[in-house]
Amino acid sequence: MTVTGETVKSEWVLRAEDLCLGYGRRIILDRVNFELCAGDFAFLLGENGCGKSTLMHALLGDLSIQRGKIHRNKDHASARHVGFVPQRRVFDESLPMTVEEFMDLGLIGLKLSRSQRRSRCAEALELVGLNDVLSMSLSALSGGMRQRVVLARALARRPRLLYLDEPSICLDVASTAGFWRLLRDLHRDRALTILCISHDPWAASKLATQHLTVTDGSILVGPPEDLLAAMER
Repeated sequence: MTVTGETVKSEWVLRAEDLCLGYGRRIILDRVNFELCAGDFAFLLGENGCGKSTLMHALLGDLSIQRGKIHRNKDHASARHVGFVPQRRVFDESLPMTVEEFMDLGLIGLKLSRSQRRSRCAEALELVGLNDVLSMSLSALSGGMRQRVVLARALARRPRLLYLDEPSICLDVASTAGFWRLLRDLHRDRALTILCISHDPWAASKLATQHLTVTDGSILVGPPEDLLAAMER
């Protein structure tokens, strides 16, 4: 975090220490070290198949670590403080579901009453600019609106740490621009810590406080200006 030209160290949220990740004997990432601090908007970059999603699944706890450690600040990165927006969300049109029903599934594990769940869903939808859609069918929404609902479902958990895996991959140009603006405003106004996988160099260069680039089975950590220099080479 930078204030008036000086670097101010924020509280750490997540640390990866000498991580080795893979599937069986196949090593995907090795000697991975990085730190996320409160208020970071970090972009995880790299070519297809390089291990970005593998790292994301390890951070989410869905993939066992072969070696090393993930340190999670219990006040920022415990399960109840984390939201996740996956890369692809396939909606089965043969199984009608309302926006509220879909969002309610994202609150599983939280001890909330029905009225509290409904209130959180409505609050999150307002944050993403979607009012009065709680009772609507998901199938009646456009692709851009659906992606905002997916984000709202994650926000309904009131996360302090938000993971996103290629959140704009299925959106058109206008919806993509609107989605990035929304994330920029949420990061600024809600003080969210964000780690985002993306192939969008514009978003990474404009929004990132740091970028994590997967290369040769490990991760290089640097500020966003390094990304711009790399893009110009």
